[in-house]
Amino acid sequence: MNRSRKRTTILRQLILSVLLPVVVLITVMSIYNFYDQKNQIIHTREEIIDQLQLETSEFLTFYDITILELEKAMSAEAEDYSHQLVYDVFRKTDKIEILDMDSLKLALGMPDLVDIYIIDTNGVVVNTSYDPDLGLNFYARGEYFVNHFKEVWERQVFMEDRISVEGNTRLPKKYTYQSTLDTNYIVELGIYNQTAIKLVTHLVDKLNKMSDKYEEIDTVTLYFGTTYFMNYQKHDMRESHMSIATSTLETGKSQSIKEESGDRTYTTEFHFLTMEKSKLHEGYLLRVIHNDSKLQALLLSQLKQFLLNIVIFVLPIFLLIIWRARSLAKPISELVEKIDRIQSKRALEERVPIRGNNEVTELGIHFNSMVKELQESYRDLEQKIADRTKEVVEQKEIIEEVYHEIQDSIKYAKRLQQAILPSLADLETHLDDFFIFFKPKDVVSGDFYWFEQVDGLSFIAAADCTGHGVPGAMVSVVCSNALHQAVNEFGLRHPSAILDKTRELVIKTFAKSGENVKDGMDIALCVIDFNQKKVRYAGANNPLWIVRDNAHITEEQRVHRSTYQDESRSLIEFKASKQPVGLYENMSEFDEGEVKLHENDVLYLFTDGYADQFGGIKGKKLKYKPFKKILIDASDQSMADQRDSLESTFDNWKGSFEQVDDVCVIGVRMSQ
Repeated sequence: MNRSRKRTTILRQLILSVLLPVVVLITVMSIYNFYDQKNQIIHTREEIIDQLQLETSEFLTFYDITILELEKAMSAEAEDYSHQLVYDVFRKTDKIEILDMDSLKLALGMPDLVDIYIIDTNGVVVNTSYDPDLGLNFYARGEYFVNHFKEVWERQVFMEDRISVEGNTRLPKKYTYQSTLDTNYIVELGIYNQTAIKLVTHLVDKLNKMSDKYEEIDTVTLYFGTTYFMNYQKHDMRESHMSIATSTLETGKSQSIKEESGDRTYTTEFHFLTMEKSKLHEGYLLRVIHNDSKLQALLLSQLKQFLLNIVIFVLPIFLLIIWRARSLAKPISELVEKIDRIQSKRALEERVPIRGNNEVTELGIHFNSMVKELQESYRDLEQKIADRTKEVVEQKEIIEEVYHEIQDSIKYAKRLQQAILPSLADLETHLDDFFIFFKPKDVVSGDFYWFEQVDGLSFIAAADCTGHGVPGAMVSVVCSNALHQAVNEFGLRHPSAILDKTRELVIKTFAKSGENVKDGMDIALCVIDFNQKKVRYAGANNPLWIVRDNAHITEEQRVHRSTYQDESRSLIEFKASKQPVGLYENMSEFDEGEVKLHENDVLYLFTDGYADQFGGIKGKKLKYKPFKKILIDASDQSMADQRDSLESTFDNWKGSFEQVDDVCVIGVRMSQ
């Protein structure tokens, strides 16, 4: 160790005790000033938002009342035109599809602000004065129009919608409907109102000028209280804003998000305006995009002030510390050189020369005494190390031997557990199309899958025993054997009876220990009759899921809250009994259900390990709803591909997280 390095150590101590507190103080003051000014800016921004909401709400109140009054006039005008068309012009509809609607409007004295649409019984616009909508199919837009047009034909009277925002023009427009006398067509009118358009133009102008009135505001957009986020300003909702806008709409609570564009930062706020007396819309969503340049300028200003304080205060103190460190290091330099020689050569016979009568002299005396004691202790330590090394080597050999014995036992336990699992060859003999995704957490597993083929019936189950690893595997052997006895020795064929008997056998087995053992299993058990195309199911805490084509879904299943629906397929959940197979405080007989199977149905049996796995960006559980989507998305694949997809999805979700439990998922497809 050279002298300059030793002085560096002294310098470091002075920096920590003197310079660092000064830097911390300057930093704390700078941060305090920054946040104090930042809070002032934020408070001003909040006041601006309050003013914006007040101004917008006041105008919207006027807008709501005015639009409703205008709508009454538009409704009367539309009803008059509709009656003329239905009772006079279209009394006979043989030429309704080829008439020139513009000429007809002119003949009836209808203004350009009125559009005529002729809609046939297939929901298609077959003639119109607005050419871009010719051929438009309303039924393709969903069940609403099917039911709505059906009501128009049935009632045979003039009907109208509330005034709304037209998608292309972003202007208020009122639509009315009336069936022709022969009920072959619907006459739809779309009416604009010039006064309403001027009112909307004034509203848009007022909103657009908000950014001129308030310097920090970039844009202000008013959306109607609807998930379609319609607005008169033709400002589309950004994809990055959709989720936070929807959340604001649902909760009614203001929310914000920060974004960057180039070298500028923006804060976008969403505020829900509740219009208590509004009859036009339930509420409005106000989006305000703030330009954060003022906050950025504040941060830059504080940074410059911080650097200036460093130059004014810290640099002189640092130079003073350097001078003082050198003056402290000079008297002890000789002592340091002697210590360096002792340390580098490990020569404990070296001693520091004693000079003077000061603190350094005392340091030398104590150091020499310490080195002498260390020299004597070193000899004793060498012998102790030799003895302890021999002891450690012997212990290491014992530990390695025990470790290998444990590993051999666990490997043997794995072979024993594999012996109770049905072979894939046996499954392939009796099941046409299936997969098994089995992924133990440890070498052995508390989960297991079970299969028997008796009397033309296929018995299949996915079970989750108490615990995992070796304890779980031991329980799985007891539970698997009990299932086998229930079916083969006791001749049971109904899954509920099988689970009742299995529970009895499991409790009896554990009772032999004399302890109050409550170990057991959760299970989903199916008895499949492929000839009769039906399945009987019973479960202990674990349900049965069936993915089925929507063509075979009943109305009751369609509306049930546990059914997960996709465009072409749906996942139906059949509940399990809320009790385990094992000793339980409130034991009762297990419930059983029978389900008629259809071609291409896929049955899924599983344990909780897949849905309970932690992972993803936030390190949370996967849970059952995403698990349903994973299964229904993969259900149209081959069973082998489904298994591979489940495994890759599980591994990607888990990422670097540890697997928390055993995983077992079984899929069986109903073939032709």
